[in-house]
Amino acid sequence: MTLLCISVAAARSNLVIVTTSVKGYPEPMTVLIDSGASFNFAAKASVARNNALYASALEASKSNTNVSVRLATGSIVSTRKVTISLNVKFGDIDSV
Repeated sequence: MTLLCISVAAARSNLVIVTTSVKGYPEPMTVLIDSGASFNFAAKASVARNNALYASALEASKSNTNVSVRLATGSIVSTRKVTISLNVKFGDIDSV
């Protein structure tokens, strides 16, 4: 699964939110399921908990390209585009 890292909090409303295991992270992550999303996203603070993995993603994303993201709340945020691949396990589904 490839995620774009964003540094904003998820909206608090009637959204589908689950907890999942992510390879390289000792603690589970909270994930928002949005079947209509164009991409997958992760909060920068969550991804940065694995400092080496995040630092590697930053190094690989040397461009200063920004991306605008419309959140579930309808608001739009702009942030630096950092792409990172994460292996996610959710129930019986394992992306490894």
